[in-house]
Amino acid sequence: MPERTCPVCRVRSAPTGMIRFVRIDDTAIPDLAQRRAGRGAWVHGKCLRDLARQPEILGRALRHRATAPSGLVANVTLALEQAMDAERHQARRLGLASLTVDGGVLCSRRTRRLRTKLALLAEIG
Repeated sequence: MPERTCPVCRVRSAPTGMIRFVRIDDTAIPDLAQRRAGRGAWVHGKCLRDLARQPEILGRALRHRATAPSGLVANVTLALEQAMDAERHQARRLGLASLTVDGGVLCSRRTRRLRTKLALLAEIG
């Protein structure tokens, strides 16, 4: 599995427990689906608060004058919660068991995605 380096803490780890940011115009936005084109910067969930205090770190990592948006932690938390709701809705629509916060039964791919999002929410605090 590939490893990514968090520009905040400089620790290398697997991208599954990290949030990817990409540059749109001069703003770095979270790419939760990890599908947007362009250079990305991978940040640990626990490092988001430090990133909010030092937004220039993203600019260096993206190799462009990009800054973190205001209200970074709240925006990422909201986006993660919306992504989890969408996953749950899709699972119900497909007739699969719904995932609860303490863990439920879904197909393995959906379970991995939801558990990753839950872990990121827990790290953010």
